[in-house]
Parts: sequence; C-alpha cells; structure tokens
Amino acid sequence: MKIMKLPVCLVFLIFLHLDLSGQAEAGLRVSSGASYVRSGDQLYDRHGSSDPLFSWSIGVNIQKNLTSKMAGILELQTARKGYSFQIRNYFDLNSIEAKRTKLSITLNALSVYQWTLGTGKKKVQSFGLQYGCFLTRNTLQRWKYGEQKPVNVDGSDKPWDTGFIVGAGYRNHLSKKKFLVIDFRYNQGLFDISTSPERTKSRSLEVGVCYAFAIKK
Repeated sequence: MKIMKLPVCLVFLIFLHLDLSGQAEAGLRVSSGASYVRSGDQLYDRHGSSDPLFSWSIGVNIQKNLTSKMAGILELQTARKGYSFQIRNYFDLNSIEAKRTKLSITLNALSVYQWTLGTGKKKVQSFGLQYGCFLTRNTLQRWKYGEQKPVNVDGSDKPWDTGFIVGAGYRNHLSKKKFLVIDFRYNQGLFDISTSPERTKSRSLEVGVCYAFAIKK
C-alpha cells in the first residue's frame, strides 16, 4: 500500500532539507520505557495487546533549524525492545512468562515545531512538538520462557519495521552552545512484523534525555 511507503519517503525528505553548511547541533540521547505489540486475527475478529516489556535505547543525532520555529532531526540509535505474554497451562492453571527481546539499529527522522520562552539573551527554555518516522533493522532476536536461558531465534518476526513517531519535548539552554533536552515519544509500527497469520504491529513509549552542543561549519 502507498501509505506504507510514507515513513521511508519522509526520511529522505528530512535528509534533503538538512543543510549542514550552517551551524547545527549534535547530541547524545538515551531513553527508557516500555514496548509491546498489538495483534489481531481478522478471520476470527480477535484483537489484543501483549504485556509491556522494559526497553531502552542509546543514539546520536544531529539537528538543524529549518525556520525560526521548525527544526529537523536525524537520529541513529541502537535499541532493545520487544514484548511479553503469559503462557497458561490449562491442566494446573499455572502460567509462565514468555519474553521476546530484539536488539536493533534504528534511523529516526523528526520534525520539531518549537516555542521559545523569553526574548533576546533570555531565550533559555523552549517546548516542542515532534513528528516523524523510524526505520528499524533487527539484528538479534531472542525468546525467553520463564526461568530458562534466552534462546536466539530468527525468522518468526520480520527483520524490518517502519512507522511513525509523535512526541513532545522540553529544551533548556545550559549555556550558549550546550543544551539539555527531555522528551516523551510514542512509536507506532505500520507494518505487520509477524510471519504468523495474526497481524502484529509494534508499539513503544519512551522518555529520553539528550545532551546536545552546537557545531559550526
């Protein structure tokens, strides 16, 4: 479907608009949160979400102001995400937790619409709304059942995923060239990532902290 190609197209549009000939910012961002999947069986009209799994990411980014209120961000990160659910034994009604973890490399492309508080030299804080897309390549996938050791698996979930990002952030100017950003993001996958008959799409919520500094030509 054409709508599935939209996130990939947006990534390249951000690339084209990021003119790095002027001053830009580089940053290091870390985040933590929860990831899960939303599954549905169209044949039996069954839908539901998995249990959340602790997730984290660490990455580097570069930001360029496109207008006085609009900025573009490119971010490359490695992340650990996944999902979990309970497997119930119907004979004794006991259950064990099954965890699916994934290590991945992700490219994020974001547009930020920001409002600055203060005027002149007192512009020390700003708030921004984020919208963009992500493109993920899973590099390692594991299953863990109960207390058993994790087992590497391949093929049960597709290696690629793409979707959109929405969020909001607070930005504090530590000095003229150093900044601290705290943001909240929601990521939603658009593709079916499972090879099973059930349609499964990724979801995640995360809180991130980014230390950024200005760079020149």
